Amino acid sequence: RSFSTPVSVSGSLRFDLLTADGPGTSFSTLDLEIDSRGNPRVVYAFDASPDGCTAAFNARPANIYLSYSPNGGASWLPSNSAILVNDSTGVEGRSSAFPQMAIDERDNVYITYVRGVSTLADDIMLARIDRSTSPFTMETVGGANGGVRLTSNTGRQTGPALAVGTGDVLHVLYFEDNVVPANSQIE
Repeated sequence: RSFSTPVSVSGSLRFDLLTADGPGTSFSTLDLEIDSRGNPRVVYAFDASPDGCTAAFNARPANIYLSYSPNGGASWLPSNSAILVNDSTGVEGRSSAFPQMAIDERDNVYITYVRGVSTLADDIMLARIDRSTSPFTMETVGGANGGVRLTSNTGRQTGPALAVGTGDVLHVLYFEDNVVPANSQIE
């Protein structure tokens, strides 16, 4: 499907760009993937907007959101909203960025992202979408949304990449930003 004018994946919901401010690592990024039936899924990191459209949606800024189309991009769900990917209820989930998405052969949707914990201590998270609900929701892990932490809580990891290999095996890489530069590496 092609479009002659821009299409909003979040309807009337509006966002502001995240910025790299001081010790923070957040700025707006997005990722587009297409499932086996040609339906797009978009994951993005943005700040809640001050225009009043998002105040009731989520009181905490710097989140990861998902929007998806069930019909090749003709319409988007959830209508005039977005699915919150990260867990924004705790201190550790309040500042999230750098989402990357992959879809396996069975159309399962996985999202990896950076969850801000504190200065020089960010985590890499992995979340999965529950496609059995309408609209989609996040699968809970241990009773919480936001996925599972893949990295230790003592270092600073950033820049995750996610891919699906043969047999639907997930591969995740990220940069370990060590305080000793010689010990920094891709893991």
